[in-house]
Amino acid sequence: MDILWQSFDYPSNTFLPGMKFGYNNKTGKVWSLTSWLDQADPNKGNFELKMDPRKSNGVFLMRGTEILWMSGPWNGYGFAFMPEMLSPYIFNYFNYSMYSDENETYFSYSLYNSSVITRFIIDVTGHMRELLWFEESQQWMSIWSEPSQFCEVLNSCGPFSSCSEDTTSCRCLRGFYPSGKQQGQDGGCMRRVALTCGNGDNRDMFFRMNHVRNPVSSTQQINSSYNFPSGPQVSNSDAKACGEACLSNCTCSAYAYNTSGLCLRWYGVILGLEQLPEKDPNGRTIFIKLAASEFDNGRGANWYLWIIAIPIVLLVFLPASYIVIRWKKSFKNKGTLFHIGLCELIRKLVRCEWMYLHMQTSLSLETGDREDPSQDILLFDMEMSITTSS
Repeated sequence: MDILWQSFDYPSNTFLPGMKFGYNNKTGKVWSLTSWLDQADPNKGNFELKMDPRKSNGVFLMRGTEILWMSGPWNGYGFAFMPEMLSPYIFNYFNYSMYSDENETYFSYSLYNSSVITRFIIDVTGHMRELLWFEESQQWMSIWSEPSQFCEVLNSCGPFSSCSEDTTSCRCLRGFYPSGKQQGQDGGCMRRVALTCGNGDNRDMFFRMNHVRNPVSSTQQINSSYNFPSGPQVSNSDAKACGEACLSNCTCSAYAYNTSGLCLRWYGVILGLEQLPEKDPNGRTIFIKLAASEFDNGRGANWYLWIIAIPIVLLVFLPASYIVIRWKKSFKNKGTLFHIGLCELIRKLVRCEWMYLHMQTSLSLETGDREDPSQDILLFDMEMSITTSS
């Protein structure tokens, strides 16, 4: 019996055991999930969950043509970026499978215990949830959700930006500047100086970033209505040859080398680079390619900073010097006036004192109480001394 129509071919926002999730190469049919417009309106919303139509068979969470999250490729047991699929509390319930032939490719799952009631949904906010029905409480309980953290949203920071889970913030990589309103967001970051792809003094260089989670992808154009990301190109080589291979290809944006002798190279636009805490055991090292002029190499690096800094220094230094000179002159003048005023005060005080004592001496002579006449001479000499010094 030929099936003309079945609801499982139109899953809307819900994925149930036995459903297909993928695509049919022969008919062009796509089995994907779409969010509702809101909690009460089942019309198509802003988010879609669909499978990569290439060989990786990875799953992507889309908002229009923008990729927000990715599962990683299928490795035979689960998706590479979803290790929780193999955790006991999920693995013991679900039986996952991936089927592929020349006609169709799809992912499906079933339950080991048929009495368990479960459903997978994409909600109106773009979150994927695995729900389990608990009979005792008569309610659905979420046992898994993605994206669960800020940095797990693939394009939360945009191109050439690093994401920090600790601060839930973005920062442009060295050598890049924000292309939108916020650093690393609303469009990510743009390269400050274009790569030269040359040799000799103008040869591009790398800067080292430690304690990072490697980018999950770099964007490359393919013959599709979407710009699907791809993982790094992997090869066996030593560390030096790995870096040289990236330098020799102008489209190579970064490389990494691990202790297993694997060389990883990313091409195009870097996405999903996460800055981890220093003590995080998952931290890796990556080398980002920049133009040679971005480095302090004695060949005029950062010259544009000097062009900005020198006028600022002059604008601050010259007015400050003028103020200091005026202040010193003012202080000197005030000191001179103070000295003259002090001398005048002393002169007047001494003159008054001399007149007073002179009168006292005259009274003493009249009463017969003679004072030492040297006092008059002494005070006169002091007055003369002050007059002479001033």
